[in-house]
Amino acid sequence: MWWVTLGIDFGTSTCHIYVPGRGVVIQEPSVVALEVDSGRPLAIGQDALEMLGRTPRRVAAVRPVRHGVVAEVGPATAFLSHVVRR
Repeated sequence: MWWVTLGIDFGTSTCHIYVPGRGVVIQEPSVVALEVDSGRPLAIGQDALEMLGRTPRRVAAVRPVRHGVVAEVGPATAFLSHVVRR
């Protein structure tokens, strides 16, 4: 088993991931585009940001963190899972 130390700043507008010795390795907008019926993530980060305000009714682009608090747990989990895997 291997371990990596990460510093995660899951901000309202941007998520930063820091790795000691490498610096900030990921800066991604904190936005998730979801399929409304199933809740399945369709786009995350920059791709979802470009969809914000321009989605059809079956797709909702949301910011999972509002005013410094995780407001949407499902989208926040999908977002963090995506960026940590990167």
